[in-house]
Amino acid sequence: MRIGILVCDQVRRELLKHFCNYDVMMTNMLLQINPALEFKYYRAYESELPADIDECDGLSLIHI
Repeated sequence: MRIGILVCDQVRRELLKHFCNYDVMMTNMLLQINPALEFKYYRAYESELPADIDECDGLSLIHI
């Protein structure tokens, strides 16, 4: 199953030395549930969105 992750923000640069970016956090969490998942990332904060609704089997929105 391929999950599209819409990334709406980034961790502040000064915090990256202590924490992962949001897409990595979400990926790690979902892989604990199902290690067979595949991911496609979209940087929504840079207007990057899926071109077609069928690109992925499901979508997850990350907005903190």
